[in-house]
Amino acid sequence: PFTYERYYDISVYYNGSIEEWMNVTMESTSSLPTRDHFYCTNEEGAYYDVTSITIGDDVTSIKGFIFSRMMSLKTLIVPNTVTEIGPLFIDYCENLETLEVPFIGGDALDTWSLTSFATHDTLYNLKSIIVHGGKTADISGCYNLVSADLGGVTGNINAQGCGQLSNLVLPQGMTEIGDYAFNGCSSLESLEFPDTIESIGRY
Repeated sequence: PFTYERYYDISVYYNGSIEEWMNVTMESTSSLPTRDHFYCTNEEGAYYDVTSITIGDDVTSIKGFIFSRMMSLKTLIVPNTVTEIGPLFIDYCENLETLEVPFIGGDALDTWSLTSFATHDTLYNLKSIIVHGGKTADISGCYNLVSADLGGVTGNINAQGCGQLSNLVLPQGMTEIGDYAFNGCSSLESLEFPDTIESIGRY
């Protein structure tokens, strides 16, 4: 259902919609080569370069590796209806700038970091993230991240090393801030703490 073309980069042409693509099973993040351009067909049957994906509310699970190495992708919005996300589903999406997800990790109960979604340092152009829920949110090491809305998370967060982060919304129900949670956040000028905070760690 898809073909490759190589010019100065690799282009993938998929004869179907992005919703149909999500049903394809990937064995690993390297099942397909780096896709500098990924083309799907629209309702008229014409190919278009996929740069933005908004997943429909009828989707409840996302397979692992499904968007990995999709270099043209800049915006990805995952609805709150999704309750399970496979491993490394956006691995090496190096041009992804905006990400909205219901939680970080395999499911809403996981205590995982963004490394469950992508290999460390491969989301280096990520500038904005919104997390609507989940147990924790570890966004540490996102060096170019500017804005992070973690208000829906129920537990602790970690933003260590986010040097460009200037806007951060903390979980409203969090009770504890761990050691070094904001270490290296040199662009963060102000932060509003929720009334539920009971303890704050070092630095």
